[in-house]
Amino acid sequence: MNEADSLTYTSAALKYNANDCNAAIAGFKNYVAKLTGGDYVLEANYFSSECYNAAKDFQNALTGYDYVSSKGLSRFFEKATLEAARISYFELKDYARAKKYFEALTTGAVSQDNQLEALRGLVRSYYQLKEYGQANDAAKNLLTKKGISTDDKSVAFLVLGKSQQLNNDCPAAITSFKSTAAINKAGWGAEARYEIANCQFSMGSLAAAEKSALAVIKETGSYDNWVTKSYILLGDIFMQQKDYFNAKATYESVAKNAAIPELKMEAQQKLDRAIAEEKAMSKVEG
Repeated sequence: MNEADSLTYTSAALKYNANDCNAAIAGFKNYVAKLTGGDYVLEANYFSSECYNAAKDFQNALTGYDYVSSKGLSRFFEKATLEAARISYFELKDYARAKKYFEALTTGAVSQDNQLEALRGLVRSYYQLKEYGQANDAAKNLLTKKGISTDDKSVAFLVLGKSQQLNNDCPAAITSFKSTAAINKAGWGAEARYEIANCQFSMGSLAAAEKSALAVIKETGSYDNWVTKSYILLGDIFMQQKDYFNAKATYESVAKNAAIPELKMEAQQKLDRAIAEEKAMSKVEG
């Protein structure tokens, strides 16, 4: 059995070393099928995945990388787990799975570069999954690392702000959001600017919230989601002020013109409530 094991694996490995990936994959498959407990199952899975990954067959690549990663520390663990995390996050948008691999890397990686990438990926995965509470420690940790990029700082401060917001600490959240907005003019900055206005509104600072929401609309034109949410927030501010005329006009404009279905629906529901509340108020006053 040992000789058969070695010969079957070596035959496939020679194909791999000769860059004949199709023949190598067939050989490794044959090896794993015949010798499920063979000495080279880890290698067969890893090198098969390397071939699939090079061919951008990400689903099949992930299968082998996942197998290698699941077997714990080995000479292939770090690279396999990192590639599994990258495929899950960037190619398959499976953020829950990416989080699992990045978490494994934060404890299992020896390379400092891979530890930093794992931490960076973990913060982003938490962000995508809206797990802001869990993200808090990872974001704080990321901010202490040397060599982090402006993007790393942007998402870390945004995640910190979201976590503080969840804990009803809006003053601290606003400080974190301002840090993101100051260094990021793209999507994360747009979200941070909106959340500044949102926090100010929840604190009852209506004039400041209105000013911040208008700034989002003026400065963030290419990010429909945050612009539309800012218009809805303006409607909410008008409602708080009992300015039914402007509240209705704002909600109606979003309900008619928004490109994002759920925000269109939210605006319509708020418009209906504004109409009903105005009628109720006029009856009371009448």
